[in-house]
Order: sequence, then structure tokens, then C-alpha cells
Amino acid sequence: MTKYPVEGGELVEYTPDSLVNLIEPPKFFLRPVTERERRRLRKLAIQEGLRSHDVAKLREETLNGLRELWSEQVFAEQEGRLRAFWDAYDQHEQEQEGKEDPEPFEHPDKAAMMELSERITRAWAPLLRMVADNNEWDETWPKLIASITVAGWRDLDARYERSEGIVGLDCLDEMEKALDAVEAQAMTDQVDGVIGHGTAFRQLIVRCIRLFSVSKAEEKNSESPSKSSTTPNTSKASGKEQKAGSSAAKNSSETLAN
Repeated sequence: MTKYPVEGGELVEYTPDSLVNLIEPPKFFLRPVTERERRRLRKLAIQEGLRSHDVAKLREETLNGLRELWSEQVFAEQEGRLRAFWDAYDQHEQEQEGKEDPEPFEHPDKAAMMELSERITRAWAPLLRMVADNNEWDETWPKLIASITVAGWRDLDARYERSEGIVGLDCLDEMEKALDAVEAQAMTDQVDGVIGHGTAFRQLIVRCIRLFSVSKAEEKNSESPSKSSTTPNTSKASGKEQKAGSSAAKNSSETLAN
């Protein structure tokens, strides 16, 4: 495969776990992160127009939508159930924090509340915009981290290009496609360790995020990221992580008629 130059300096060499058994696996070179890079990341997020809304604001807007789109009686009936559901979820999250194998969140109103939340989100434009903002943030923010952290790659047929110290998002997109192609071929060849489409890129992103989250001394003792896992559906129930509008409550055609 084509080789591309790597910038000088103290770099961390990394190959996604899922591709380490390839005869010639792609190698990525990641540079140490300083406070300057962290400030650069915040600036890039502003330049990209990214916005992130926390759980409290999403929940508040969910209640605003319920109040504005349904009758006072329905709001009075459902507000308490929403708040009780959120409180139960928050308590569960607190109890499971730090556990290696956290238990899934279960609640008797879980399905109904998520259904109501989706209904409010679709109907209430302010909440829908907030959810769209968070989805864009979730998709772009990790790539911005990679755009700062990735200092080069080899054994991957994709162009490497930096401008003012940053790898452009379009360049990262091309690299992701090339990595997906390598991964697809590895799956066809039944290479050990290959998990599924997109895993290698997610593992690379996780590694970049870890470099942003630890000091240089800690990085020397850190290990390569384990296989990526998807966000559990329970996070949607409270509006955490992403899909924030899914923080909802009881719904039925009888109690929620306009």
C-alpha cells in the first residue's frame, strides 16, 4: 500500500485492535496532546457551529413541549410521571457508576415514556432542534479530536494532509472509507479479530479521545482501547449521551389527546 509521511516529534504508534492480525495492518501515528490542543479543539467546535445541550436543558424543553402542545390536565398528569422516571434513571446511573458490568435500567413505564418523548420531540420544534444539535455534536466532535491528534498513517491507501496543524474533516472521511475497505476485505478473508463494519475507525477515535483525556505520563502506561461497544438503549430513556429527546413518559391515545 501507499506510504505517507509522518510528522516528526514524539508520536504514539497505533493499530486498531480489530486489524492487528493483518499481514500488513494500517498504522496510525498519534501526537501527544497539550493544553494548547485542547483550546484548539474548542475553537474548532465553534468554527463548525457545534452546539451541545445537557440533559437538564433537554428535559426542561421536553416539559415545555408537553405543556404547550397538550391540555393543562394532561400536563398535570404526565409531568410527575416524567420527573419520577428521570429521577429513577438518575438513581440507577449513580448506583451503577464505576461498575465493570453495569446492570441495564428497567422501569415499568420505560417503553411508554420513551414513546411519549419521541412524540413530543417530533411535534415540538425547539426540542427537535436541540436533538439535531446534539446528533451533529456526537458525530463531529470525535472527528475534530482526531483531526488534531492524528499525525499520519502508513499502509493505508488514503491521502494524508494537514493544514495549519489540522487534518481536514474531508481528509478524515476519505481515510475512514479506506479503513472500511481494509476492514471489509479482512472480513471476507476471515481474519481473526475483525468484528464488523466501522469497528476499526471507532477504535481509532476512542484512542484519540483517550489521548485527549490523559496526561503524557498517564499515556505511557495506558493500553490500546478494547473493542468498541454501542451506547445502551437505556441512555436514550433519560436523554443522556445522544438522542436526547428520548427522555420521556407515559403515552396513550386516551391520556394524550390534544
